[in-house]
Amino acid sequence: MQFFYIKSLQEIDLIKYFDKARPIFFDTETVGLYGRTRLVQLYQSSKDALIFDCFYINIEDLKYLLKDCYLIGHNIHYDLSCENFRNWLPRAIGDTLIMSTYLWPTLQSFSLSNIAEHLNLGKKTDEGKSDWSIYNLTEEQLSYAARDVLLLENIYKEFNKTDLAKNTAYQLDIKSTMLALEYQNRGLNVSSKNAAKLAREFKKKLKEIKLPADLNINSPKQVTEFLSKVAGYEIKSSSEESLAELDLKEAELIKEARAAFKHLTFIEDFKQHKQVFSFINPRGAKTGRFAAKGGDTPQDLNYFNLQQIPVKLKSIFAFNPGEGYYVCADYPALEIWLSGAFINDEFMTSALKEREDLHTRFAARLFNKPEEEVEKLERRIAKACNFSLLYGSGANTLEKIMKAQGLKDIAANAPMYRKVWLDTYKDIAGAIQNEYDYFNQYTSKIVYSALGRPLNATSANEALNYPIQSSGAECTKVAIALLHKNGYKINVTIHDSICAIAATEKEAQEYAQAIKNCMEEAYAYVIKDLPCSVLRLNVEVNVSNEYT
Repeated sequence: MQFFYIKSLQEIDLIKYFDKARPIFFDTETVGLYGRTRLVQLYQSSKDALIFDCFYINIEDLKYLLKDCYLIGHNIHYDLSCENFRNWLPRAIGDTLIMSTYLWPTLQSFSLSNIAEHLNLGKKTDEGKSDWSIYNLTEEQLSYAARDVLLLENIYKEFNKTDLAKNTAYQLDIKSTMLALEYQNRGLNVSSKNAAKLAREFKKKLKEIKLPADLNINSPKQVTEFLSKVAGYEIKSSSEESLAELDLKEAELIKEARAAFKHLTFIEDFKQHKQVFSFINPRGAKTGRFAAKGGDTPQDLNYFNLQQIPVKLKSIFAFNPGEGYYVCADYPALEIWLSGAFINDEFMTSALKEREDLHTRFAARLFNKPEEEVEKLERRIAKACNFSLLYGSGANTLEKIMKAQGLKDIAANAPMYRKVWLDTYKDIAGAIQNEYDYFNQYTSKIVYSALGRPLNATSANEALNYPIQSSGAECTKVAIALLHKNGYKINVTIHDSICAIAATEKEAQEYAQAIKNCMEEAYAYVIKDLPCSVLRLNVEVNVSNEYT
């Protein structure tokens, strides 16, 4: 393996060495997660690999030379999110990790190590976990770094043997990655005033919860021993699911105390910063959904996994009146709307087409009464059924979910609710049965999102769920791309929601209309080739000085 280890940019004329019209394979080695870049490895076919040591050269000079290049990395979102590459982008990007998910969807892992074995290129060594902060790198470390970037060409060549580059979902992944690398650096404003107010509220809540003063609510051992003593029989688990199953007042109090403690922990972390950020990967989840991460270096203490924010803490992200506005929107019941498009169930789509509340309509069927007489609790039960049973869950799962949602007293009726649900949604029931029949004979199946992402399902539930989850992400990705095309910048996306910040109320209202239009247009585009392509959902946008 031939490579050049470079400690000075004067050692090579990079502009003449690489052909900028062709892809350049790109990799990095970093000190810490999302930390300082130690090495930058570059490779182009018919050339020797170059390894630039950024402890000796000015990485800004290297970035300047690469700004007009087409770089292909493996999980390039990570490389370009790291400390030294943040807020910088080349002319174009490609990603062999994303390519691999389309080429070999049945692989258990898309790491370079696993792909190298899959392509019979041998096993990778473990130097990736070694100390990249030492000044004198070993020959083994340099060889490891060079081999990584050389492997990328093998994946790229396999990809180019197919027509997958034309796949709409793949193109959307690349576009979404490029956009995320920009908007993930815009962040959310933190209100110290709101943080203090929320802290007082949750501290008061903790004081009001009557539990033994010496009980550590986060200790499984202490909690199970305490509850066993109260119950008079052995309780083996203190998980949230187990606590929800227990008919004990003390179990509910422990759940409440844990929630308050968790909220306070978030507040303590957030209130130290004026702004917080998240590394947002548009295909970080298996289904192609967005994933968010925080950092672990001193420079990234204000980077958090914003997907984990409890709903009750959203108001911590706020502006003083008149100083700024959050413009936020989420797709309403997107899983329901996509299931209607995929399966075209008569009961479901009739309600969606008529813009009727599906939960109320099913509650009327479930409890045999007119829709206008449906009570709030009955609608809650219907909603639990609609979301829990959509992907083929059984009565036991529905019962557990109902208990977790505070419906313990009626959770025992889950078998009856499920039967009525299946009798009502006949087309969905047929789709569920088809998947169970398939998996009685086979162990896996490739299913597809609306725009063509291949996904390896290993159960009936996954076969029903994966296309919906993946298509939901596609709706958000298309909406963000449309906003960008029309000149609108967003600040964050969490799951299927989109949030932007505007300076004035006038600008906020303009953003609100743009976000609404783009999200609705995106849904229509994503479902255009599905069995029920005529559905049109309505997106509501909220404008406030607080994040909602």
